[in-house]
Amino acid sequence: MVKPVEVAWHTEEGIYVKKQAQTEEVSAHGALLRAEHDLPVRGVIALRQGTATNWAMARVARCCPARPDGQTQVAVELTVPSEAFWGVLFWSGV
Repeated sequence: MVKPVEVAWHTEEGIYVKKQAQTEEVSAHGALLRAEHDLPVRGVIALRQGTATNWAMARVARCCPARPDGQTQVAVELTVPSEAFWGVLFWSGV
């Protein structure tokens, strides 16, 4: 499922950065994002999708090298797992 997501963080210099990305895969524990920029690896970021009040904090686990189209895959892990953040139901198999 592809969803637009806003990604925000503060740089080491204290500058507030806000960029757009898209989900490639989502789970209750995180997501694989596609972005036109790198995100701070091991840094904490804020994710927003949908309404302005739907924010979640996440840790950047990995940034893959840019693909030929200039897009970067970024793996993020939600700091608090949430089955509701992405707006989809995850089947547990039980």
